[in-house]
Parts: sequence; C-alpha cells; structure tokens
Amino acid sequence: MKFSKFNLILPYDGNKILFNTLTGYCVDIENEVANIIDNNQINSLAPKLVKDFINLGIIVEDSVDENLVVKYYHDREKYSSNMLLSTVLLTWGCNLKCVYCVEGSDHNFHNIIFGLSTLRQTTF
Repeated sequence: MKFSKFNLILPYDGNKILFNTLTGYCVDIENEVANIIDNNQINSLAPKLVKDFINLGIIVEDSVDENLVVKYYHDREKYSSNMLLSTVLLTWGCNLKCVYCVEGSDHNFHNIIFGLSTLRQTTF
C-alpha cells in the first residue's frame, strides 16, 4: 500500500485538511496524522483509518499506476459520445452574416460607422 500522489495537506484552523485531487475527497486530519503521511508511515495509522483512506483513494495499492488512472479518466471523457462539441472555423471569406454570429454586421451595435469628418469632431 502507498499514499496517493494526488494527496495535498493544507493547514486549516490549527489542524490540517487532507485533499485528494484525483478523487475529490477532503478530510480534516490532526497534525499527527499529517506527519505520518508526510513521513510515508502507513503502518503507523490505525487500521480503521487505513480502511477509510483506501475507500477515499488516499491510500492505493502498490500496483496502481495513478498516471494511467488519470489517462483513463481523461480518455474516457475525451472519447465519450454523451456530448456533442462543435467548432466553427472561419475563413477569410466570412461575411459575418450567419444567424448565430455574435460579431456579425446584422446587429445594430456593430452598424455604427464613423466617417472621417465625424471622427475629427469627436473629443475623447
């Protein structure tokens, strides 16, 4: 067994907060437990705490490659088909006339064109 590489220990109100950035679990721990984690002494933890930490992903099996776990989660989301993503690529031939175009010239606030004489009279 080993501590997850995604564990963060942060100071909080005289104690510490243990946050696992992979699983998202957050636990309030005493300074003594934080020292045990910092010194990588899993055997010094109470058996019930070890069991709880395993369930929260704070302690993982030695055989677990957490980088592969992250890659799996990333690829699962990357290649899932539960969401449709689209990208609009404009060309130099764009006329800004599409109905969904927020930059288009059909919007009144984009139709303000100043002539050279108007610009000369304008004081900034």
